[in-house]
Amino acid sequence: MTQRISFGAIAIAIVFALFAADAHVSSFPIVAGTLFARGSFLPIAMAIIGVLAVKELASMCRATGASPGELWATISCVALILAPWLGAAGLLGEGPTDLEAMHLQMFLVAAAFLGSGLGVLRRSDVEWGLTDIAGTWLLFIYCGVLPSFLVILRCDSALLGPRGDGAWVVLCIIVVCKVSDIGAYFIGSWFGRTKLIPRVSPNKSVEGALGGIFVSAMISLLLFKIHHSTISFDSFAFQMQIHEITGVYLRMTWFQALIFGVVMSIAGQFGDLVESVFKRSAKVKDSAHLVPGFGGILDMVDSPIAAAPIAWFLLTRWWAVL
Repeated sequence: MTQRISFGAIAIAIVFALFAADAHVSSFPIVAGTLFARGSFLPIAMAIIGVLAVKELASMCRATGASPGELWATISCVALILAPWLGAAGLLGEGPTDLEAMHLQMFLVAAAFLGSGLGVLRRSDVEWGLTDIAGTWLLFIYCGVLPSFLVILRCDSALLGPRGDGAWVVLCIIVVCKVSDIGAYFIGSWFGRTKLIPRVSPNKSVEGALGGIFVSAMISLLLFKIHHSTISFDSFAFQMQIHEITGVYLRMTWFQALIFGVVMSIAGQFGDLVESVFKRSAKVKDSAHLVPGFGGILDMVDSPIAAAPIAWFLLTRWWAVL
C-alpha cells in the first residue's frame, strides 16, 4: 500500500507538470501559428504511451496464440495519435475542426485495416490469418484510435482558445475519470461485499463501483463549483490560472457537471474491466511490470482511453460546451 501511494503521488506530480508545461508553451506569443500552439509535450507523450501500450497488448495477444502485426500496429497508432496535432497546426492541410479531424482519423483507420492484411498475405500458411488480423485491429484501435480522442480535444483549433486551454480540458477529463479508480479501490476495500464480475476481476465489488461513481461525480461538481465560485483569491493571477485549469466547466450547468462525472466513471470502469478480460485471456496479473504497484502502461491508462471518445462526444457534439 505504501509503495502504491508513493509511486501514485510521484505519477500525479509528473502528469501535472507535463500538462502545465504543455499549456505554458502554448501561451507564448512566439509559438502562435506554429506546431506548438496546439500542443507540444502532450501529443508526443501520448504517442510514446501508444507505442508502449501496443507492445504490452501485443505480448498478451501472443500469449493467447495470436501473432498480430505489432510493427504495423505501432506505425498506425503513432499516425492516429499525431495526426490531430499535425492537422491542427496546418501541417496536413488547413487546420481542421474536431469534426474534420474525425474524417482524417477515418481515413487512417481504413489505411491501417488495409495494411493489417499485407502481413498475413505474405505468409505461406494463413490458417491463423483471421485471428492475427483481428489482433492487429485490436492493437491499433485500442492503443491508437481511443487515445487519439484526447489529442483531438487537446489540439482542436475550435476549442476554448488558442493557448493551452485544450491541455487543461484533457487533464480535467483524466482527473474525473481516474478519481473513480481511487474511490472504487478504497471504498471497495472498506465496504465491498458483493462481487461485481468475479470471473473477470475477483477483487472488484458492486460497492466499490458505486463508490467510484460517487467520487467522480463529487469531484466533477467540485471542479464546477471552483470554476464558478465568487470567492476571491489573494492573487488575481492565481484566480485566473484556476479558472483556466477548470475551463471545461465554463459552459456547463451543474447538472451536466454531475452527469459528466457519472459517465466518466462508468466509462472508465468499463475500460478497466475490458483490460481485465485481456489479462485473463493472457493469464497475466498485470499488462507489464513497468511501475511497481501499478503494473504496465495499459494498467494505468485503460480508464481514460476508454472514456476519451465519450468525453469528446459529450463535450463537443451533444452538449457542445467546447
